[in-house]
Amino acid sequence: MSALFEELCARYGVLPQYEDVWGRVRVSSRAARQAFLAAMGVASNSEEEIATSLRDVERSEWQRVLPPVQIVREPERPYRIMLTQPVGKDGGVYRWQLRHESGTEEEGEVVPATLEEAGRCQLDGQEFVRRALVLEPAIEAGYHRLRIEGPDGLAGEMSLIVAPAACYQSPAVQGTGRVWGFAAQLYGVRSERNWGIGDFGDLRRMLEFCAESGASTVLLNPLHALFPNVPERVSPYSPPAARISMCSISTSRRLPISVSVHKLRPWRAHLSFRPGCALSAPRTRSTIALWRR
Repeated sequence: MSALFEELCARYGVLPQYEDVWGRVRVSSRAARQAFLAAMGVASNSEEEIATSLRDVERSEWQRVLPPVQIVREPERPYRIMLTQPVGKDGGVYRWQLRHESGTEEEGEVVPATLEEAGRCQLDGQEFVRRALVLEPAIEAGYHRLRIEGPDGLAGEMSLIVAPAACYQSPAVQGTGRVWGFAAQLYGVRSERNWGIGDFGDLRRMLEFCAESGASTVLLNPLHALFPNVPERVSPYSPPAARISMCSISTSRRLPISVSVHKLRPWRAHLSFRPGCALSAPRTRSTIALWRR
């Protein structure tokens, strides 16, 4: 494969090989890598197209004040953010603003011309310079937004993703420590009092049972809300909102009476009411059917 093709793949993060789950190294074919590039709108069917695509990506990188996104490790402070500007336009005062994922904000001022130079490039007769903005504040792990405003207004903004040094590891499993637990699909848990789909009341009792049995962990299926207009999209990998739970797994006996009687009136042909407004259900119940009612 040509050096230009390898450079183009490297620019777009298309790897020449990977290691599979069994530890075997798999070499990616040129056709497969070209397919990945094509999916990103990058032409690579000939040397001419490859050269043009390289020039295009280089131009886009040097004409942006900030990169679209930068990923750093939490312990790698201070973080170096690259600012790119035409030579001669970096002498004014610029203000940076960092909005943390938590909502808190930090800001400061900088004159780009005084920053450490990291590179230069000539594009269409114009020279660009890249300098390193060093962010000193301690930034917690998370997804943050960085904005740069210059004398003429907003110059650029980007996502700053701070990743932890490693995944959290409970003290119980550090070193040679081992624990055991249960795995369950909550919607498959049956009890005398649920609607045919396990709910948070069942989850609480299941946790108590696991704890009494000596278990240390419980692995559950995702409990996020479904798409109200297309409930058949139940994949845990594409939640509409990961912070909102599915209402059909709320504990039915804890619903207010007004909700049990009035809000659930359309269910009367499918659910029978017992004394105290408790609900019973058929032996099986479709999650999609519950949403459509």
